[in-house]
Amino acid sequence: MESNIVNAVNGSSASADAVRQALLEAGADSDSRVQLVGYSQGGASVARVASSGQFAVEGVLTFGSPTGQIPLAPDIPVILVAHADDLVPALGGRQENADAVLVTRRVYADGAVPESDPIPAHLRANYADTASLMDDSAEPRLSHSLGRLDELLKNAVSVTSTRYEFERSPVVP
Repeated sequence: MESNIVNAVNGSSASADAVRQALLEAGADSDSRVQLVGYSQGGASVARVASSGQFAVEGVLTFGSPTGQIPLAPDIPVILVAHADDLVPALGGRQENADAVLVTRRVYADGAVPESDPIPAHLRANYADTASLMDDSAEPRLSHSLGRLDELLKNAVSVTSTRYEFERSPVVP
């Protein structure tokens, strides 16, 4: 939860530091072209990494992330997906990234909100549905930005993926 707060207000959170460390350990440096994608806190973390200037970020895509006050470069494709009935993106404050493509929809527009989850519009499955709708969209700005994100993958080479797990160590006096 501390990383959620630090990501939202300004600074280097442990979760953003973990992303940076994983990129560095994978061999990325300031010249490495990277595209950053994240969901929820992961989206805020990659937005912090993108705003740091440490890597040659060529695109950012987030889902359900509190990114409102994290400044993202206007010259790269940035798509921020946030459900109107999802509390989590709102925790990032007013969205200040005016050059980003903001994708929003009300998941429970019919008013039938399930009671089985405290924040049902934030469920990853609902964002997967929104992603499918995005793929089928003819909205010009969205199509253009998705095309720019896809362009980075055009000459991509297959690599071995490694999963990193980070555990907070207790502070030792």
